[in-house]
Amino acid sequence: MIKKILLLFFCIIFSSCIKLNTFKNNFGEGKLTLPYQQLERFESYLNGKYYSYEFDRDEYSKSPIAFAISKDGLNSLILMCDDVLKSCGNGVYILQTIEQFSKKTGQDFYIFALDNKIVWGGLRQYISNKNKFENFLISQNTIVLNKETKLKINFYDKVFDPQETDACDGEAC
Repeated sequence: MIKKILLLFFCIIFSSCIKLNTFKNNFGEGKLTLPYQQLERFESYLNGKYYSYEFDRDEYSKSPIAFAISKDGLNSLILMCDDVLKSCGNGVYILQTIEQFSKKTGQDFYIFALDNKIVWGGLRQYISNKNKFENFLISQNTIVLNKETKLKINFYDKVFDPQETDACDGEAC
C-alpha cells in the first residue's frame, strides 16, 4: 500500500514538473532581423537606463535581468531589477513574466540576452557596450541589423522589486 501511494505521489510530481520550462528552452533560435530601434533599446537595457512606455517615464539605475524579443524582431520586453546589486533572482518568476507578456500581446517572446550575455541561437557572447555589440553583429550572421523598417515596433518593460522576486506566491506562481 505504501509503495502504491509513493508511486502515485512521484507520478503526480513528475507530471507537474514536465510543464516547467528552463531558461534554455526559452532562448530564441534561428535568424533574427533586428530593427535599429530594437538595437537602441538593447543598448539602453545594457546601460540600465531606458524609457518605460508602460509608465511613460525614464528609468535610471536599474540592473539588467533579461531582454526578450519576438521572432520577427518587432516586439521587445526588458526585465530589470530595481537594485544596482542585481539581487532579483527568482528565475521562475522571470519566465512567468515573459509568458504573461506573450499572452498579453499575442506574440511569443524569446530570451535574447540574460544580464549582458546574448544567448540567442546558442550564442554565449558578453556585451558591455555599443561598439562591442555592433562588432559582434558584424562578426556573425544569426542576427541581422535592419536600419529601415516601416512596421510598428512595440516596447514593453517590467521592473522587479528585489523583495517581489524573493518569494513566489499568488496567482503568478
